[in-house]
Amino acid sequence: MSYMSADDLAAAQEIVAPKIAIRRMAAEVSELTGIRIAAIYGASHVAKDCRARELLCHMAAEHGYSTHEIGEVLARSHSSIVRAIRNEERRRLSKQGAAR
Repeated sequence: MSYMSADDLAAAQEIVAPKIAIRRMAAEVSELTGIRIAAIYGASHVAKDCRARELLCHMAAEHGYSTHEIGEVLARSHSSIVRAIRNEERRRLSKQGAAR
């Protein structure tokens, strides 16, 4: 027996939906880069791990998730997420400039 109404269930799903989506993105980044999910979520400062984390943050932001939502999943502060997104944006801009 559930005490939750259909409206309660819908509200609960709205709360967890961003976390689930961001975790799925993390799994995709992990699969495509070969970097373990634990390294993406972890505190590693190894360049390739940071790059994968920055890519994930950028992807999630591009899909409309807030820096707070992304930070909750990755256990990082808002400012860390903002920095990660900026790092990935700078990297992409420098590649575009180099390609010209």
